[in-house]
Amino acid sequence: MSKAPHPKSVKKIAVLRAGVLGDFLIATPALKTLSMAFKGAETTLLARPSMVEFIKDRYPYIHQVRAIPFSPGILNYPDQHEGLDSDKFFKEMQKEDFDLAIQMHGGGKYSNPFVKKLGAKLTLGTTAPEVKDYLDLNLRYEFYQNEIFRTLEILSLIGVKPSQFQTEAFVKESDREELASVLEKLKLSLTKYVVIHPGAHDPRRHWPAENFAFVAAQLHREYGGKTVLIGTKDEEILGKEVAAKMSTPVINLTGKTSLGALTALISQASLVIGNDSGPSHLAVALDVPTVTVFWIGNTITWAPFFRRIHRPAISWQTNCPRCHRGNCGHKVSFVEDVSPEEVLDQARNLLRESSLAG
Repeated sequence: MSKAPHPKSVKKIAVLRAGVLGDFLIATPALKTLSMAFKGAETTLLARPSMVEFIKDRYPYIHQVRAIPFSPGILNYPDQHEGLDSDKFFKEMQKEDFDLAIQMHGGGKYSNPFVKKLGAKLTLGTTAPEVKDYLDLNLRYEFYQNEIFRTLEILSLIGVKPSQFQTEAFVKESDREELASVLEKLKLSLTKYVVIHPGAHDPRRHWPAENFAFVAAQLHREYGGKTVLIGTKDEEILGKEVAAKMSTPVINLTGKTSLGALTALISQASLVIGNDSGPSHLAVALDVPTVTVFWIGNTITWAPFFRRIHRPAISWQTNCPRCHRGNCGHKVSFVEDVSPEEVLDQARNLLRESSLAG
C-alpha cells in the first residue's frame, strides 16, 4: 500500500545511491521520474566521493550531490574518504529537513540505518527479508530483479508511477575539451573507432583478455577504423595485456581519462564491447551500440531492456568453473564460456546495420 505525500508538500528529497558508475546510471530513470512527480522539489543525491564530480551539474533533475563519509557496509575504504567527518555530515543533513529520504542502495542492512539518521519526515526503500531495521515504507528486496525496475518500484510506495525507463548520460562541453587535451598530448586523432573495455570491478565478470584481442583485431581487419582500449588506472596491466595480444594497431587509453573525458569518448564511438561494467552502462545511457558479456544472473538484474543496438552475450554457467559449486567465493571468471565468435557476430551485425543506416 502506498503512502503518497501531496506533491506540493514535498520540498526536499534525499536519495542514497552510493555505488560506482553503472550503479548510478541504472538509477537515472527513477531519479528523473521522481523529479517529474515532485515538480519544484530539490533532490540531493548522496553519492560516493569518486562520483560527485561526474554527476555535479550534469543532470537537471539532480540539484545537489553530496559525498557520503566512510560507512561500513556502504563505503568500506576509509582512505578514500579523508576529510569527510561522519558526525558533521549527518548534522548537516538533518538541518536540511528533508521531506523524503529514499534508500536505493541494496537490501538495507547498512543503508537503512544510514537513511534513518538523515532525519527525514518519511523514509522508504528496499529491505531484505533478514533485515529488521525497517524504514517507514519498505519494498521487499529480492536479488533477481532488474535494477531499473527495482528503483522505480521503490517510488510506487509513495504512489509515483514510472514515466522513464531509459538510462541517461549527458556530454558536457568540458568533457569534450578534456578529451581533446588528452588526445593532443598523445598526438592522437580519433574519427571512426570501436571502444574495448576488458575490465570489471568483479573478476568473475572478466571475459578473457585474448578473446577481446581476437574480436578487436578481426573487426579492424573487416571494418577498418581504430581500436581504443579504456579502463581505470587499476586496470592498466589488463589493458597492456590485451594490447600485447592484439595483432592489429590499438590505442591504449587505459587509465588516461576521467569519467567526463570517457563520456565524450564513448559518445562518438561506433561500438562499445566490454564486460558488465560502468563503461558499457555508460554507452547504453548515451545510446551508443554495445555488445556486453553478461553472466546469466546479472543479465536479469543489469542488462539493458532493448535489443536494437544493445546485445548481451550471455554466459549460462551457474557453478564455479574451478570447484563446480555455486557460492564458493573463488574469484575466477564465470563468463569465459562465451565464445569469441558469438561476440564477433553480434558486433558485425551492429556495425553492418549502422553503416547501412548511415
